[in-house]
Amino acid sequence: MKTLLLSIAAGLGVAAAEDFDSRALPHAPADRHAAISFAPRGGGVAAAEALARRHGLRLARVNRLGIADAHARPGRAQAAARRLALDPGVRWAEVVAPGRWLIFGADPPLPDDPRFADAWHLENTGQEGGLPGADLAARDAWRISTGEGDIVVALLDSGIELEHTDLWGAAWRNPGESLNGLDDDENGFIDDLWGWDFANDNNDPRPTDSSHGTRVAGVIAARTANGKGVAGIAGGWGGAGGVRVMALQIGEAGPYSEVLDDAVLYAIDAGAQIISLSLSVSPSQAIDAALAEARRAGVLLVAASGNTGHNVAYPATLDDAVAISGTTRGDTLWSSSARGPEIRLAAPAKDVWTTDIYGRYTSASGTSFAAPLAAGCAALVASASPFAPHRDALLLSLALGAVDLGAAGRDDHYGWGRIDARAAIGVRNELLGHVQGRVLLPRSDAALARGARVRAAAIAFDVLVDEAEGDYLLPLPEGAEQLVIAGAWGLAPDSAWVAVDAGGITTLDLAPRALAGGSVMGTCTTEEGVATGAALRVLPAQAHAPSKVDGLFQLDDLPGDSLVVLEARAVLRAAPPESLVIVAGDTLATELVLAPVQDFDQTSGGMTARGGVWAHGVGPDAHSAPALWGAPLGGGYPNQADASLIAPPLVVRGADARIAFHHQLATEEGYDGGNLKISTDAGQTWAVLEPSRGYSLPAFPGANQALSGEPGWSGRVDWRREVVALADYVGQQVLLRWHLGSDDSLAGEGWWIDDLALLGEVSPLIDIDLRPAALLGVRAGDPVQATVRVTNHSGEVQDVALRLVLDGAPVGRMPFGSLAPAETRELQIGRRLPALAPGTHGAALEIIAGGVALDGAGMLLEVLP
Repeated sequence: MKTLLLSIAAGLGVAAAEDFDSRALPHAPADRHAAISFAPRGGGVAAAEALARRHGLRLARVNRLGIADAHARPGRAQAAARRLALDPGVRWAEVVAPGRWLIFGADPPLPDDPRFADAWHLENTGQEGGLPGADLAARDAWRISTGEGDIVVALLDSGIELEHTDLWGAAWRNPGESLNGLDDDENGFIDDLWGWDFANDNNDPRPTDSSHGTRVAGVIAARTANGKGVAGIAGGWGGAGGVRVMALQIGEAGPYSEVLDDAVLYAIDAGAQIISLSLSVSPSQAIDAALAEARRAGVLLVAASGNTGHNVAYPATLDDAVAISGTTRGDTLWSSSARGPEIRLAAPAKDVWTTDIYGRYTSASGTSFAAPLAAGCAALVASASPFAPHRDALLLSLALGAVDLGAAGRDDHYGWGRIDARAAIGVRNELLGHVQGRVLLPRSDAALARGARVRAAAIAFDVLVDEAEGDYLLPLPEGAEQLVIAGAWGLAPDSAWVAVDAGGITTLDLAPRALAGGSVMGTCTTEEGVATGAALRVLPAQAHAPSKVDGLFQLDDLPGDSLVVLEARAVLRAAPPESLVIVAGDTLATELVLAPVQDFDQTSGGMTARGGVWAHGVGPDAHSAPALWGAPLGGGYPNQADASLIAPPLVVRGADARIAFHHQLATEEGYDGGNLKISTDAGQTWAVLEPSRGYSLPAFPGANQALSGEPGWSGRVDWRREVVALADYVGQQVLLRWHLGSDDSLAGEGWWIDDLALLGEVSPLIDIDLRPAALLGVRAGDPVQATVRVTNHSGEVQDVALRLVLDGAPVGRMPFGSLAPAETRELQIGRRLPALAPGTHGAALEIIAGGVALDGAGMLLEVLP
C-alpha cells in the first residue's frame, strides 16, 4: 500500500502542481475578526440577534444551549464584551481567543508579554546581576498548569481595576447574583457581582485612585502570553484560562481594620480557596477569630510579613496565617523584609513587574508582592492537582517543595525556604498522602476541642481537629514512618508511628488523656484592699473562658501540673499577671491586686520623649498588648543616640516608695543600652538609680557619649520586671528618666518599656482615682455614674482639668478648678454611655495641668448588644 501511494504521488508530477491554483480556495486573513461568546437571558436566535445588533456585533451562531457567538472588529472585542456583560439581558459575556496546537517541545513555553524579560521573579536568567534560577520556576510549572478558573484567590486590598486590559477575564464573578437591586443569593450583599467594597459598603470594589490592589492582583492574574504588558504567575495562557481574583476592597489610603474580618468571612463564604493579605493592622480579636475561621474552613491565608526589616507585622504573626518574607533577584533576604519565628515561606519582593491603575504597568517592591506571589503559586498547585484544594495540603506542598535558603531547615529569614512552584506541584501530585482519624478527647469541652491539634513531629507541621466531629486529616510525605502526635493544652498527648503512600490514606485514631484537675480561688481588690469588679483572663485561653468577677472568684477544672497565668485586666492601671502551677486535686488561693500600673494602652501616660527616638504606640511585642513606649517602636535606633523618656513629676511620701516596670532590650552588647535616672531639681541634674537586680554592664565605654562611664542594661533582655527603691528621696519631688545611648557603630533594635507601677507611698504630682474600676453588662445610652478623686501633692496651687479618653482617643475636656497644696477633692460625674459597638472598651480620665497629663485612671466598659 505504501508503494502504491508513492506511485500515485509520483504520477501527479509537475502537471498536478501547475493545475493547482490556491486562489480558487476561500482564504481570509487570520485576524479577520475577534470572537465573543455570550449567554442571553432570553432564549432563541431572535433574542441573541437583537442583543448583538444593539452592541454593534455580528451574530455568527447560537447553539442548542442558548449560547451565542458574535464577531467584533479586531481591537474592539474587549470593550464590546465588557459592555455586553453589563447588559441586563445578558448573563455573561467573554472574549474567545484563538487556541494553540499542543505540540510538546523540549523547552517550557516562552510568553510574549513585553515585560516578561524583566520578570526575574518568574524566570531569573541573571538579568541586572541576578542569580540564574533564583525564581519561582514559573515556566516549568506552566508546562503542567497555567491556572484554572475554578480556583479563586481573594484579594483584600485597596480595590482592583477590573477593566485593566491585562486583567480582563481574571475577575471572579458571583455566580449566584444578578444586577437587579436584589440580594439574589441571600448572602447579605445586594448586586455583589464582582465582589464588594467593604470600606464604602457598596458593590463596586474598584479603586478611586489607589494602585496597591491592582498591583497586587497583577502578580497573580495578569493574563500571560497575551502579547500585552506583564505575566501573572497563574494568569492562564494566551488570554484564556487563569485563576480568578476576588476583589474585596477594604480601604484605599490604608486598610480599615474594622472591616477586615468581615471581608475574610465573605471570602470564605463565597468559596475562595486562597486569601492574600498585603497589609498590616492593629491586633484585633475580631480579626483573630476571622483568620481562625478561614483555617477551619480549609482556606489558605497568606499574609505579607512587613517591610520594617525587623519583626513580623500583624496579622502575619497569627498561627492561622502563613507569613511570607521577601527575597531579591540574588536569592537573598530583601533588606526591608520582616523576619522572625513566624516566617513560613519566602517569595520575591524586590523590583517585581506588575499591572498598575489607568491601564499602566510598573515595577514595585514590598512583601505586598511576596504574599500574592505565594498565593498564586498555591493556586497553580491547586489547579494542577486532581484533589480538592485544602489549606494544609497546599501549605505542605509549598513547604516541602521550597528551596532551602539560609540556615538548614526552617529559619527566621526564609521559613521553610523560597517557593518553587514546579516543585510544589510535584510534591502535591507525586509525594503527598494523608493520615486521617479521630482524636478522642477525654471530655466534651468546646474550648478544649478548639485547641486540639495533630502534629507531624519530624516536619513540624500541624493541623486542627474538627471541633464538632473530632476528626482530622494530616498530609504527610510518602516514605519513612513519621511520629504523629495528638494533644491539646492541659492534656497528656497520644502518639503513634505511621507511614503513608502517595495519594493514599492511612487511618489512625488517637486519644490524649486528661490530667487530674485543680482549682484556684481568690480575691480581686484595689491597692487599698477594696473588692472591685474586673475581667479575669486565664492564659492560655483554652484553660478557661474569660470571667467577670466582683471581688471573689473561683475557677475549677484547670488542668493539673500546668502553668496558669491569671490576669486581672480591669482598668488603665492593671496588675501584672500572677503565675501559678495548678496541683492536681488541690485548690490554690491567690490575691489579685489592681495596683496603680500605667499600661500605656489607653493613654501615653503623660510621658515626655526627647532625642527623637522614643515613641508611643503599638509595638512588635508589648508586655501587655497592645501599646507601649519604644525606642523606637518598630526597632532600629540610630548610632550616637542620646534619647530620653521622662515620666511626669512624682512625689515620694514614704520610705516604702518604689517603682516597677517591665522592659525588653535588644542592643549592641557592651556598647549600647540604657539606664534609669532620677532628678530632684526639675531635670537640671540627674543621678543613676540602681535597680534591685542591678545592671548587666558596670560602665559604658567612652564611645557611647550619652552614657560614658555609667552602669546600665546592655545586650539582650527579654521582658522582665525591674523594681527600684526610692527610699532616699522621701519628701522630695522627682523626675524619672529612661536614658538610651549608643556608640558610632552597629546599632541594635531598641528598648521597650511597659506597665509602669507606683508601689508604696509614691504618687504623681497630682493624682487621680476613678471608681468603679469596671462597668460590666451595660448598654449604649445607659447612665454611667463615677466618682473622681483628685489630690494635689505638689506644695503649690494647681489649676487642673479632666480629659476623657475613650479607646485611646481623647473625646473631651471637663473643668475641675484650682487645688490648694495637699487638697483632695471628690467629684461625682454622670454621663450617658455613647453609642459603642458591643464588646469591651477602655475609658480613662486624665489630669491635665499646664497642658501636660500628670496622671490617669481608667475603667473597663463591657457593652452588651
